[in-house]
Amino acid sequence: MTATDAPRLLLRELDQRDTHTLQALLEADAGYARRVTGAPASPHAAVDLLEGRPPGLPAEHKVVLGAYDHTGDLVAVVDVLRGWPDAHTAHIGLLQTHPAHQRRGVGRRTHDLLLDWVARWPEVQRLRATIVATNAPFADPFWTTMGYRPGETATPYLAGEEPTTALAWTRDLPTTPSPERFADVGDVTLCYQTFGDPASPPMLLIMGLGFQLVHWPDAFCRQLADQGLHVVRFDNRDAGRSTHLPGGTYTLDDMADDAVGLLDHLGVATAHVVGASLGAMVAQLMAIRRPDRVASLASLMSTSGQRGKGRTSPLIFRHLLTRRPRTEEEAVERRVRIFRAVGSTGLAQDLDELRRATVEAFRRDPDARDGRRRQQRAVRTASDRTRALARLDVPTVVIHGSADPMCHPSGGRATAAAIPGARLEIIEGMGHDLPPAAWPLIITALTHNARTADPQPGGPR
Repeated sequence: MTATDAPRLLLRELDQRDTHTLQALLEADAGYARRVTGAPASPHAAVDLLEGRPPGLPAEHKVVLGAYDHTGDLVAVVDVLRGWPDAHTAHIGLLQTHPAHQRRGVGRRTHDLLLDWVARWPEVQRLRATIVATNAPFADPFWTTMGYRPGETATPYLAGEEPTTALAWTRDLPTTPSPERFADVGDVTLCYQTFGDPASPPMLLIMGLGFQLVHWPDAFCRQLADQGLHVVRFDNRDAGRSTHLPGGTYTLDDMADDAVGLLDHLGVATAHVVGASLGAMVAQLMAIRRPDRVASLASLMSTSGQRGKGRTSPLIFRHLLTRRPRTEEEAVERRVRIFRAVGSTGLAQDLDELRRATVEAFRRDPDARDGRRRQQRAVRTASDRTRALARLDVPTVVIHGSADPMCHPSGGRATAAAIPGARLEIIEGMGHDLPPAAWPLIITALTHNARTADPQPGGPR
């Protein structure tokens, strides 16, 4: 069962080794080439696309990206110039979908992946595309849907020998997260960030054992915010920049009360609540203990606490039982090693993002292991939630990877079976992580589940 029919694509940079497949894609839609250039694609179109760039633009600022489907076929290509025509703009010279894959969401998904790619360039604030008048009837609806707006002045352009005009369309990049803020909640202080419009329905993201708010990727949060949600991510107690409790003991119930307290601090009556791993256990307890505060529930890569369900593969423990990392380099090495073991096998992992987040997490909380142990103790002492979950009356989606060795998919199935009306989404090839290729499935499932809630959450307390 899949969460959506949206295409599952992988975006990677193309080079000269991809010339043949790129040429085939460019030649496949002769109508597009004629509308833009006045002639079919030339025999050297792929080489020209890979090598051509404006005078003075560094070679490394010219990027041609290919979108590949789950079969490994090149289904779309996008050409982007970093810092052109000015330092704060990335210009899309081409976004072309193979005609066999048009009207299937491939162009939209390729653009979504491009947003994530461009987000790596901190100086870039907007995207720009130029639409030729002869192609405008086909292109204008797409770029309007993608949030672009046309400029006021068209410039002369030759489509082959036919005089026409070209018009630049632009859109700002999605918002960056808010500055880190702090909420005093009972005996602890929680660090949190937000994305999107505070007037939009709130969605609270709760991360797993020993993980921090930075492990909800920025691009993932931005995509949720783009769906009309006010996204809140935070550090649980004993993680990141929230309060650490040396020598203390607490329960998952206490952690659920922390999350409710954060909603109080934000002045939010109800929220869509999303938890991953341990965070999903906390989210389940929020719905059990305070159903009035949870508009919809999403439980990712977790379990109901039922004995024998969601077990961890014994092969994983040898990767977890290692000494504390003393440097950023050791922290990165350990995290990459662990996620090669517990992460997705059928979907590509973004190891660059994993390394970046690991460095940031190490700097935010270099002594994370002690807090992680106390969180682990809270998990070990937790009771089976199955009977309590059976009393829930809240729109629920349960998402689990088919290849999760940290929490066997039986955990997700048990959770979905326990909650009346819950929808189970098994993502093929996903492990105990959030690989970008699975984001369209996850985000669609989360937003669909949230939109079934009535009334929409939010509002003052």
